[in-house]
Amino acid sequence: MADSRETAGLFVRRVRPADRAVWEPMWADYVSAVDSDPGAVATEATWRRLNDPDSAIVGWIGGRADGPAEGFVNCVLHPNTFSDRPVCYLEDLYVAPAARGSGLAALLIDTVIETGCREGWARVYWHTMEDNYRARSLYDRYGRHTGYVRYQVIPGDRA
Repeated sequence: MADSRETAGLFVRRVRPADRAVWEPMWADYVSAVDSDPGAVATEATWRRLNDPDSAIVGWIGGRADGPAEGFVNCVLHPNTFSDRPVCYLEDLYVAPAARGSGLAALLIDTVIETGCREGWARVYWHTMEDNYRARSLYDRYGRHTGYVRYQVIPGDRA
């Protein structure tokens, strides 16, 4: 995986253990914005996996070149039934409000896609809310809406 990248006054690099103090508040803001609370156990597990070189969960952080990290992207690499190569689920993408419009989200996505090209992934995919028009205007520059509708079942929560 690419360790770092710098362009247009922005940087992106792989998450490191020393980044916890800057990552954790961004994570809290992100999960609040998506109306979720994974809890302390899942947050700790996510952080541990992001820093485990043998984990299928990988992540990068980024920001302005002269400042702290202001965004992150977390991805899950997994096998699939349509290729012998792994695919990448871009699960979490966050940019702090003060850095939105700076190009950081695009640089984070570019880094994931370029890593996929280098490492031979079959595809990169992600989901977003239907009414997240700002994000969708960015995503439309990368790919196409596939028309699939996503369903979710939480085992044990069925009536």
